[in-house]
Amino acid sequence: VPIIGTGDNRDVQSLLAQVLTQQGIPSVARGYGHDPLPSDAKLAVEHDASLRDESKYRGLRWSKIEVKTAPMTWEEVERILPPALEIIQYFGARVNESCGLHIHHHLPEVVERPEVARNLQHLWWRFHPVLYGVVAPSRRTGEYCRPPQPSDAMRFDGVQSYEELHTTLGHLARYNGLNLTNLAYPGRMTVEWRLHGGTTDWDKVKAWVLATQRWV
Repeated sequence: VPIIGTGDNRDVQSLLAQVLTQQGIPSVARGYGHDPLPSDAKLAVEHDASLRDESKYRGLRWSKIEVKTAPMTWEEVERILPPALEIIQYFGARVNESCGLHIHHHLPEVVERPEVARNLQHLWWRFHPVLYGVVAPSRRTGEYCRPPQPSDAMRFDGVQSYEELHTTLGHLARYNGLNLTNLAYPGRMTVEWRLHGGTTDWDKVKAWVLATQRWV
């Protein structure tokens, strides 16, 4: 988001959170982190240092923002995200190749059925060329959304219990197109799809949320 005037990144975050809240979407501004949102908040407006500035015009400053949702049902997603994205667009937000759309889906059944992680990893390995084929070409080489390697294909084949899955996940990095490391944290228990580029377009967000949910 462009910084107009003498403020800084925190001022843009705070103003965006205030405007969202005033439109009936409770939001907070905070630094980057993985802590749960406050119980009364639906969105967190955070600073993301991994984003790269635009540089077309000298002297223009940018606020590097990531907007994160609280865990939501699909009904909440449909109600909250379209007006929130409209407000974010009105602020002048834009995306570039450094931005990503990360979708989390709750998958607590791996505790009782660790083979779910194995099966999902098999599908990911088999069809990842197709999935990378439907996103921007830059996502295929992005350092935060890497495609799987041959050694990943059968990563969980020997896992027989959640304890073994937990140990295996502890050796993995999260910067993959499909990130399963959150399954090792009882407070999260999600699979994260990271390969889609950043967007403020509700139609794209909706399609990707539904597609990845059906995939899971």
